[in-house]
Parts: sequence; C-alpha cells; structure tokens
Amino acid sequence: MTESSTTVTTPRTGKLLAAEASVVAAGGAVVRLAGLYLLQRGAHNAWLSMEEVKSGSADGLINQVHYDDAAACVVAALLRAPRGATFLAADYQPLSRRQICIEARRAPIFAERPIPMFTGEGGLGKVCDCSHTRSVLQWEPRYKTFGDFITEVAEKS
Repeated sequence: MTESSTTVTTPRTGKLLAAEASVVAAGGAVVRLAGLYLLQRGAHNAWLSMEEVKSGSADGLINQVHYDDAAACVVAALLRAPRGATFLAADYQPLSRRQICIEARRAPIFAERPIPMFTGEGGLGKVCDCSHTRSVLQWEPRYKTFGDFITEVAEKS
C-alpha cells in the first residue's frame, strides 16, 4: 500500500476522504497515518486487555506509527509538501496482531497480560510502503518498528 493506493470506501473512510478533498481543495497536503500508538494507547493496549479479539486474524499485518513520529511527519509536510500531495506515515515493518502483543509484553507494564485469542477472520492485512513520503518530506520515523519502541521502553525500566 502506498500514498496512491485506492481506498476502500466505507462510511468511515468516506468521511476521511471527504476531509482530505477539502484540504486539497484549500491548497493543502494530506498525511495519512498508520495505526497510532504510545505505551498505554494503541491496538496493543486494547488487545492485551481482552480475552478474545473478534476483529481480524492473529496473522493480519499492521504498520503502525508512534505519535511523535506522526507529528514529525506532519511538521515535515508543513515545511516541504507540494500542494495537493498525499503522504503516508508508517513505520518500516508491519507486524502481525500476535507479534504486536508479543512485543508489547516485553514492556514491564504488559508483561503479565496474556495474549488474547484472535478469532476474527480477514486477509493478510496491509503493508505500507512509505518510501515516497520519506524521500519527498525528508522524514524518517525515530522508531523503525513497534519492537524498537518497546526495546527502548524495556531498557529504561
């Protein structure tokens, strides 16, 4: 998936696409964000508080982006984006839902939480390629993967 990939239209994405169109019509640029996270906010936190996750399979891949990296990408877009452009902010390597939970459990705050059962169905997920965004905006995420973030958290504990 890249900045120019087609977007499946649902009621939710329809609203986002309409907002993007308004930004572009006003001469702005759009930054689409992968799954946002902080230590205590994000999919990992939600999933590790559940016994069963009914949406999506355990093996479905997800790119994410730390809140600080997302903010840095938006600032880079404000400084360097051509008008009307669309960008995609995500980390370098998608992880499966199960891998995200395994990584999160390396942080002391989640160490005792069991990995939930993923009973949902779905495809293999989405893999984001943000090479265009990185090149044009001269932006790099500080955390190349969610695992890099968790490693830093674990080392500080």
